[in-house]
Amino acid sequence: MPQMSPMSWSMNLIFFNLIFILLITQTFFLTMIFSLNFPSINSSFQYKTKISFWKW
Repeated sequence: MPQMSPMSWSMNLIFFNLIFILLITQTFFLTMIFSLNFPSINSSFQYKTKISFWKW
């Protein structure tokens, strides 16, 4: 496996960061829609997302 140049490494980092941000926004919007459609599940769902967020 050839050693990656610093340029490609930084590009990969940016790429992965973008994917990560997209995933976070996607889950955020999903929870928003979910809480709007099912208000009863909202509280438990928020609790779970808070726990997972603190793990980071």
